[in-house]
Amino acid sequence: MANAIRLVFFDIGGVVIQADLERYLHVGCALFQATPEDLRREVTARVPDLERGTLDSQLFWKQVSETLWSRGEGRLVSPETCRHLWRDLLASTAQVDLQVMALIGALQKAGIRVGALSNTLHDHVKVLEERGVYRAFDPCALSCRLGCRKPEREIYLKAAELAHMKPRDCLLVDDLNENLEGARRAGMSALLFRGAEPLAQDLLRLDLLR
Repeated sequence: MANAIRLVFFDIGGVVIQADLERYLHVGCALFQATPEDLRREVTARVPDLERGTLDSQLFWKQVSETLWSRGEGRLVSPETCRHLWRDLLASTAQVDLQVMALIGALQKAGIRVGALSNTLHDHVKVLEERGVYRAFDPCALSCRLGCRKPEREIYLKAAELAHMKPRDCLLVDDLNENLEGARRAGMSALLFRGAEPLAQDLLRLDLLR
């Protein structure tokens, strides 16, 4: 496998970036006067469309608010009040893993291309673009811009196409097994992210680092 790998795709959230997005429960429960269970149910149901870019943040929270209210599980909140909730949560909690970034630099020095393959939303893309996080990656295959998300087969094929490579030339590093399984079904190799040090050992074992 190692000899065939020409590009390593990195997931962003949970691998390159660590952020406490679960804080939406604390903020949202106070805002909507809902229980964590009810709020999580409504958020989880809509995240796929948010990450595919078919739903924007303002409409997302409008639907959440109206559904909770219609079920007697929360109160109506103006969409304008919470339109920047996702953006603000990431901006206030995101931390770049410098050890992972060092590994990315080492891969590039070894002649291996590095790309990003991430389930994300437009608000988060703006924050990370402003901070220059994506500059290290080429290409950047972002779900909200491609209209599909991991573990859907289409996003892996589109990511490889953006890189002008075949899926078999690519390796995905991700912290979720379901995304790795999707990558393998699409023809990519895959590594489970368990931290920077285990990742370094995995990359050395695959002869991708020198």
